[in-house]
Amino acid sequence: MSKFLTAANKPIPPFRIVRAPPEHPIDSTDDFADLPIAMSVAPMIRPEIRAAVDRLFDLAQSDTGQAGRVANFLLAWHNGMDWGGFDIADLFGLDRAIAADMATVFAFLGQYPSGIYPDAFVGEAQIIAILRRWRKFSDE
Repeated sequence: MSKFLTAANKPIPPFRIVRAPPEHPIDSTDDFADLPIAMSVAPMIRPEIRAAVDRLFDLAQSDTGQAGRVANFLLAWHNGMDWGGFDIADLFGLDRAIAADMATVFAFLGQYPSGIYPDAFVGEAQIIAILRRWRKFSDE
């Protein structure tokens, strides 16, 4: 079990990974209504959503004002209670393409039938890297 990822360094309980059934390919446009609810759903994530999340994580690991805003968005999604929320006015300081990626993720989250978090898309190391860059985080 990981010792990651709350501000208090409390362990997060493990979760069961559920794979999408074969009748639901990765590029499915279904509304997920008949799919199993799971925390990790990588096989069900459409390519445009995965690409948007990947671009946001790549940007959040850089050192710009836009990167800080993107990090706030991703960390609010990951655990807003511990890592802070996302100020919607931060969208005003973003390039249109970056705001569009955030909108893609936000729309996906709003239509998904249960909670889904960034670790369904990226590894723990990427989340920790953003925490180290933008928050006072130590996993020691």
